[in-house]
Amino acid sequence: MCQEAQIIIMILTSLLSRRSLLLFLTGSLAYNAQQVKSQPILNTIRQYDTAKSQAIEATRIQSITVADGVPYVHIAMLIALSVIPDNDRQAVKFGGYQAMAAVLLAIEHLNTGNGTLVEEVAGLDKRCNIKFTAEVRDTALSEIEALNHIVDLTSRLEKTELPAAVLGAFRSAVSIATSLVTGLRGIPQISPISTSSQLDNAQQFPLFGRTVPSDDGTAVAAIKYLRQELGVKHLAILHVNDSYGNAYAAGMQRAAALYAPDMVIQAFDLPLILTPEDVETVISVVKNTGYQYFFGILDLRHYETLMEEAYAQGIAGNGKHNWMFSDGVSTST
Repeated sequence: MCQEAQIIIMILTSLLSRRSLLLFLTGSLAYNAQQVKSQPILNTIRQYDTAKSQAIEATRIQSITVADGVPYVHIAMLIALSVIPDNDRQAVKFGGYQAMAAVLLAIEHLNTGNGTLVEEVAGLDKRCNIKFTAEVRDTALSEIEALNHIVDLTSRLEKTELPAAVLGAFRSAVSIATSLVTGLRGIPQISPISTSSQLDNAQQFPLFGRTVPSDDGTAVAAIKYLRQELGVKHLAILHVNDSYGNAYAAGMQRAAALYAPDMVIQAFDLPLILTPEDVETVISVVKNTGYQYFFGILDLRHYETLMEEAYAQGIAGNGKHNWMFSDGVSTST
């Protein structure tokens, strides 16, 4: 087995991060459009998946399927391609499809030894006989949807169809739920953006990994910047009421106790599914604190509604109040 196989999943996962995702996606599309116009971009994924399914002899060696003597690594992706507010499924607007395309293109480059964007991948297909296949499951940002997918993926009677690894999920709450199952089933799971410190528990999540620091680390940096650089003594935290938001808010409060003991913090939780009444109430309560600095731990589903109400109630857009947000809100917003 090739020595480089151990780092390949990490390469794939890093490509899910926002910056490298866009770089890889645009670069790969440009390269393929200019250099290989006659070849389908994802040709090898389909080709190898068919070859594996039609193999006469197949066995499972640890997490790798060996079919007719050829080793295959099957990657299952947990990606949010839709959301289901009020039981009405809608396409996401924050990068799910781009993430899927980036990983599929990355796998194509690994299968073909294409080093256009990552020099170390050049000629990999000649040095390493492992072939990569993939499938995508839509989590809809839901723990229940994602768990159903994971149970289905890891319960296949045909062992050669089991995934070698799982990439995802996006929301920490989803990664927490699914990695409990993948850990029990002996399948590694790696997330590019699940940052909840709850996932630091190696005993509870033995096979979970990520390519970003936990919220406890970023909370320390945030508190130090707010207190030491901006002189903030009073801070209101608005956080979504899930494992990600709760853990992040708790991390901010712990960091303040250590590095800014004179800082007064009030935390306000937001329902995962916000109604206009919820938004109006929480902004009114936050306004009554008289604070001028606010830190939002939420995602794009909450951002626009929240900021419109904050503006309407006079605590945003007037030059007197300062709003900052966690990594759940894209810098392009």
